[in-house]
Amino acid sequence: MKKFLLSAAAIGIMAINVNAQCTPGNIQADFQPLIATSLPAAAVGQPYNTTILFKAPSTLTISAADIPSNLLPAQIAPFIGLLPASFTVGVDAMTVGPVTGLPSGLTAAVGGGTSFAANEQGCVGITGTATTGGNYTVDLGVQYSITLDASALGLPLGGSFPIPQPIPSPQAKTYNLSVPTSIEELDATKFDLTDNAPNPFSDKTNILFSTPKQTNVELTVFNMLGKVVFQNKYQAKQGKNNIEFSADKLSGGLYIYSLSNGSEVRTGKMLVTK
Repeated sequence: MKKFLLSAAAIGIMAINVNAQCTPGNIQADFQPLIATSLPAAAVGQPYNTTILFKAPSTLTISAADIPSNLLPAQIAPFIGLLPASFTVGVDAMTVGPVTGLPSGLTAAVGGGTSFAANEQGCVGITGTATTGGNYTVDLGVQYSITLDASALGLPLGGSFPIPQPIPSPQAKTYNLSVPTSIEELDATKFDLTDNAPNPFSDKTNILFSTPKQTNVELTVFNMLGKVVFQNKYQAKQGKNNIEFSADKLSGGLYIYSLSNGSEVRTGKMLVTK
């Protein structure tokens, strides 16, 4: 069976709407998918579309070093040595963008504005067609507008002091994005299946297969005890097809999957990391 490092782009049965717009969701975590995880893989020459959801936090844990010295209010500066190693401050707003680190051919657009009040929802839509391969670190360019409460910080003066301009996020708000460059073609003259990619994965993976004629296929996923945890039928067109599989209802672990066209069965393994 030939190998194919595939993308999150829709091929065959999974169509996507390619544009840079996104719609904010209703999430509880600050970012979804979680920061420092991998975005769905892209592929050179294939349309790509993914969305990052986020919610601005109401508080932020920082250290004095996270605040540029030239931004410290004059009243606070003399007492900088009295601040604890880390402390919590209120967030007035979070700004997102510009998004950097994308491969050539992909662009990002922030939905819902560029500045978000505490607990306000927003999103980043990444779309386009990658023209270069490799591994990329995508940075969302997150900054925070904060206010220092002198009394809460144990300083010998009263009042609240807003920092005059946003400070960079103390923790990097980045994602990994892979654009495979080594691709081997499936044999479209027969029922053929590749390894899913990305693998391991925490959110979504793609299962690429081929079939010599239009047919119905059934995807079944088993846990290591042999229990069926997912089963669904798809209509496949002649040639190459892609099934985007979501692990949102699965716990972390190793799973076996099978793809059947009614007369033949192909199998593979997937590793979910959560």
